[in-house]
Amino acid sequence: VRFGTFEYFYYADMHDKLEALAEYVIDESYPHLKGKDDAYFLMFEALVEKTAILLAQWQSVGFNHGVMNTDNMSIAGLTIDYGPYAFLDDYDFEFICNHTDVEGRYSFGSQPPVAYWNLTMLARALSPIVNFKRMEVALEPFGDLFTQAYMTIMRKKLGWQREMENDLDLIKRLLSVMMQGQVDYTVFFRMLSRYNGDKTPLRDICIDRERMSEWLEAYDERLLKEESLFELRSAQMLRSNPKYILKNYMLQEAIDKAEMNDYSGVEVLFTLAQRPYDEHPEFEHYAHPTPHEHKNLKLSCSS
Repeated sequence: VRFGTFEYFYYADMHDKLEALAEYVIDESYPHLKGKDDAYFLMFEALVEKTAILLAQWQSVGFNHGVMNTDNMSIAGLTIDYGPYAFLDDYDFEFICNHTDVEGRYSFGSQPPVAYWNLTMLARALSPIVNFKRMEVALEPFGDLFTQAYMTIMRKKLGWQREMENDLDLIKRLLSVMMQGQVDYTVFFRMLSRYNGDKTPLRDICIDRERMSEWLEAYDERLLKEESLFELRSAQMLRSNPKYILKNYMLQEAIDKAEMNDYSGVEVLFTLAQRPYDEHPEFEHYAHPTPHEHKNLKLSCSS
C-alpha cells in the first residue's frame, strides 16, 4: 500500500474507502494500534518516524531511489519501487540517477525533504478521517527524527560511541572533502574501518590529499575523546560499513551474462547482497572503486 493509494481515494471523492484502507494497513503493518482510540492518527505518527529512519538509512549508505513520488512511498515505511536507482560511486550530494529527472527533484541530497513533502501530501489525503492540523503537528519532528537516526548510524560508521557537540560539523566536513576529492563513498568507509593513524592510504584515494589530511587530523582528535581500543573500534566499523554494494555496472554485467544463459554473475551478486560485510576474498574486485567508464550511470524507468 502506497501513499498514492490513499491519494487515489481522496481525489476520487471516495472518502468512505479511506477508513477501510486505513483499517487494512493497521492490520497488516501496525497491528499494535488495532482497536486503539485515534488509531488512524497514531498510524500516521508512526509512519513519520519510520520514514525519517528509512531516509537516514538511505543517506548513510549512499542509496539514491530515483523516483520518490507519492506512489513509490510505502505506508509501512519500506523501500519499494526503486526503478532507476543507484548506490553512489564517488560521493556526490547532487547526484541524479534518473536521466529523465532533469531538474534533480529526486537527487540524492533531496531525498529527505522530498519524503517530508510526500508525508504532507499523505496528510492531506487522510484529512477526511484524521484532523489535518494534528497531522501537521505530527510532521514537525521529522527533521529532528531524521537527524537523530542519521547521526546514530554515522557515529557507528565512524567508530564513535560518544555523542559530541561538533560531530555533525565533522561529518559535513568529511562529505565535502569526499565530494570535492571524488572519493568512492563505500570504499572510503571500509578503508576507514581499518585506519590506525596511517593517513597515506586514505589520502591516496582523494584528489585533494591536503584536505583529506586535515580532516583525518580532526578525526584523530575526535577519536582521542573516545578512549576506545583500535581493535574494538575497527570491529564495530567493519560491521557498520559494507565492503560490497551492488553498483549499477555490476548489475549490468550480471544481466549481460544472464541474457546469454550464464547466471553465475547473478549468483555472485546474490551472495554479496546477503553478506555485504564479509570479506569474500574471491570476489575482491567487486570491492574496488567503480571503473571510471562506469561511474555515475543514469537509468530511466524503462531501463
